[in-house]
Amino acid sequence: MQAVSVPLVRAAAALSSGDAAKAIELLKPASAYDKANPMVLFLRGLAFLKAGQGNEAAQEFQRVLALRNFVPADPLLSLAHLGLGRAYALQGDPQKSRTAYQDFFALWKDADPQIPILIACQSGVREAEIAF
Repeated sequence: MQAVSVPLVRAAAALSSGDAAKAIELLKPASAYDKANPMVLFLRGLAFLKAGQGNEAAQEFQRVLALRNFVPADPLLSLAHLGLGRAYALQGDPQKSRTAYQDFFALWKDADPQIPILIACQSGVREAEIAF
């Protein structure tokens, strides 16, 4: 509880307040549990994205995806593709970004098109295509 849940809640609050660096720091105690907790990796990836650290964000989202055999039904797996696409875009790699977005859309192909995350992602892809 003290090593994972408390740091997760505090880091999420820091990230919500716009303090990505603090969120990254608050997640350090949970690092020992990275191999069994995709939420720690995912939140750290989001914090790195918000901090403008695309390489680090991509590494965290790839680590989430590497847990697919451990937690195959975790919804964070599909969202990690979205995070990875955003991280690659931040790195300036349009091809990898586009591929990650396509992977995300493939997983969500049968979803209700009015889901907010899907709408936001589709909007982001169109903006990304214009920028590239």
